[in-house]
Parts: sequence; structure tokens; C-alpha cells
Amino acid sequence: MQKNIKVIEEAKKYQLQIIKDFKKDPFGLVDHFSEMEKWAERLFKMFPDADQNVVLLTIWLHDTGHYSGDLEVDHAVKSEKLARVFLTGRVDEKIVEQVARAVRSHRCKDVLPETIEEKIVACIDSASHMTDNVYLSIAKDGRFNFALAKIERDFRDTGLIPEIQKEVEPLCKAWINLITELKNIGIIKETERYTEKS
Repeated sequence: MQKNIKVIEEAKKYQLQIIKDFKKDPFGLVDHFSEMEKWAERLFKMFPDADQNVVLLTIWLHDTGHYSGDLEVDHAVKSEKLARVFLTGRVDEKIVEQVARAVRSHRCKDVLPETIEEKIVACIDSASHMTDNVYLSIAKDGRFNFALAKIERDFRDTGLIPEIQKEVEPLCKAWINLITELKNIGIIKETERYTEKS
């Protein structure tokens, strides 16, 4: 299947505009999306039958809810609605449904990934955190326990593709050791000012 570059680029511009309008990127999404794209290219080689359009559109639309609407509402729920609105009229209804479901299931929370595209997105969403600096940012923000819990959740979710989970296991252990040692020497202070709502 040929990539629908035009719609993927439109989704990318749409997401980047949402971040720009928010005036800051506290979740580090710009880097996160780029990291996810790197992981996607690796997994496309492992799963050549996966619909690359669904995966790439989901990468750019799965976190739109972080920066819009009620911050108390799960961002996956908001992102699913925003993805449907954005994609309707741009792609076939079948693709709208596939992307919306992949967006909603990327957190492995109330909706679990079922298709290979959904599993790829959920896996690379978590794996990309391990090859970026998200855990360090969270821990330095005073959310040490949340950072540890996120590492554990991310490791669990990479298990959707066992080969990837095996690859990232040393990274998972390294992140736990790093932020624990930074806390032990006083670089990271545990304040837990924030709770995860989205």
C-alpha cells in the first residue's frame, strides 16, 4: 500500500499547530512524534502487511487531546474525537475508524489494541519513551514515583510485540537505575505536585 503523504503531512501540520497554539510543549510531543516515526520504520520491516497510513496518521493524532479541552478528561478519549473530525472527508471512512480505534487504544487502558496497527502504535508509543528523555523530565518535575510507574507501564505495553520488549528491557532497567540514583544524590526531589489525569 502506498503512503498517503499528503494527509500524513496535513496531520503533522495540524498537530504542530495545536502545540504552537498551546504556546508550550510540556509533554515534549514534538520530539515524541519524531521518535515514534523512527520506531515505526523499524516495525514496518517486521510487519510489512501493516497499513502504514493507519500507523503514521495515528502517530500524529494520538496525543492531540493533551493540549485541548478539559485536562481532567483522558487525552486518548479527546484525541479519538479530534482524529475523527480531522480525518472525516480526507480519507475513507474505514481508515477513519481504524485510526480512531488505534488512537483510543494506544494507552492500553479502557480499550486494548487488537489489530497489528494498533499494537504497533501502542508498542512504539511506549518504546519511544525509552529512547527519549521523557522519564527524566517527569522525575525532574518532582514526579519520581510517577516516572517509575510510567517506565513499568511502558515496558508492559512494549510486550504487545515481544521482540521489541526484549530489546528495550535493558533500557527500562537503565532508566530505573538512573532516576533512582539521581534521586539518591539529591538531583531529583520527590514532590509529586502533579497527578496523571490524561
